[in-house]
Amino acid sequence: MGFGQSWRVFVRAIRTSYEHLAKVLLGNATWFIVSLSPFLLFIYFPTENYLIFLLSIITFSGSTGALQYIFHKTLKGEEVSARCFWDGFKKHVFKGSIIVFVIILGFFVLALDILFSRANPSTFFLVLSGFWFWGILYLFVLTQLIFPILVQENVGIREAFKRAALLTLDNPLASAMLLIMSLSVIVLSMVAVGVPFLVFSASFLSILQNYFYTELKVKYLIAAEVEQGEDKRE
Repeated sequence: MGFGQSWRVFVRAIRTSYEHLAKVLLGNATWFIVSLSPFLLFIYFPTENYLIFLLSIITFSGSTGALQYIFHKTLKGEEVSARCFWDGFKKHVFKGSIIVFVIILGFFVLALDILFSRANPSTFFLVLSGFWFWGILYLFVLTQLIFPILVQENVGIREAFKRAALLTLDNPLASAMLLIMSLSVIVLSMVAVGVPFLVFSASFLSILQNYFYTELKVKYLIAAEVEQGEDKRE
């Protein structure tokens, strides 16, 4: 999956978002309200209870899985109703929460490694800090694929991590393109453009990630069919 194909996937995601604009806006608003509800409660009812962090992981994971579920059905041409969000939430909240917790833990450990390495003046630790930085980028790309895998394949947590990790390593150019595109959308949503991007960014990223995973999956399905054909000829 090269640059041209990655760019076409990005353009297709934009076109799909436009074609399903009402669904994109409604899904994004629901995701925003549900996933950030613990923080909104914390703002209005401040507390030192750290359970708010765990609750945030649950709401974010469930709503992200629900959004992926909705747009996976949409891209397959299936009918989607308002209830689909809650169906997706219930279906993926448990596995999604564990996945998000592990990812947050991974980012935290890598960030601490960078701080520790930067605090040591030796060349070895300087090089090591660069290694941990690339680890953070790798983990970020992996997170872009793991929810589409979880939703489309309905696999376990370990298998979802394994497939996302292997796809990222086996497709470095596509992974880099997905990283650049996702970061660009996030930055535009939060800094450069603000509200116009924020109102559909989560839905757009769900569509983009679903398309990327589907395109990557096709590559391996074709390879498997070719291999089966060769086995039959033998």
